Amino acid sequence: MKRFFVLFLALGLIVGSIATADAKKKAKPVATTLYLHGTSDVGEADLPDNVSGGLFMAMDTTKPSAATPKSMFVTNYIAGPNTTCSGNALLPTWKGPLSGTVKGDLTITLNTIGSPAAKMQVDVFPDGTGGCDSTVGSTGFVPPVASAIVDVPPGPGVTEVKFENVNFKAVGTLVMMLSIPGAPANPYQVRVLYDGAGYESNIALSCTPASGSKCS
Repeated sequence: MKRFFVLFLALGLIVGSIATADAKKKAKPVATTLYLHGTSDVGEADLPDNVSGGLFMAMDTTKPSAATPKSMFVTNYIAGPNTTCSGNALLPTWKGPLSGTVKGDLTITLNTIGSPAAKMQVDVFPDGTGGCDSTVGSTGFVPPVASAIVDVPPGPGVTEVKFENVNFKAVGTLVMMLSIPGAPANPYQVRVLYDGAGYESNIALSCTPASGSKCS
């Protein structure tokens, strides 16, 4: 009886190992695109509610279909908002569902209107919660997994930033924040358009799901 129990237990472990290995084998990278959305046509109108509620704008896999886009100014004023945050509701910041391992290239495509020689900073945070660094010490800031300062074409145009060979895990969400580098000293003016047909600002990436067949 004892020998039979040991044999049964060993068989169970083998079957379990095969099932686990088979599950891992079946997990494949999935091309995922998260589109930026908003509530108001003019994003600044949502700032009071966003700030008071600690909210970020939404992004998900639904492609925008509205006839006209929404838009928001990339905040640039005296004593501007803290940019050393893993998302800041005073800045154009989007948060969307994402669960899995992101590897390879991550491409952000933004419809923009820029002043001459304008630059913009783009930061990406897995599971960003809005924590910030401060002069009195850390209050939950998590550094971005991808960050770049990019040139914005003058006038209406498309600003694209490509992060090559990223490798990070997201437990439940992905956050993207836009800011003006060196604000308010730099006089760059940038407005981002999104959530409309023909203005499908988005993040495109390849993600291996933590479970199931989709990351978002």
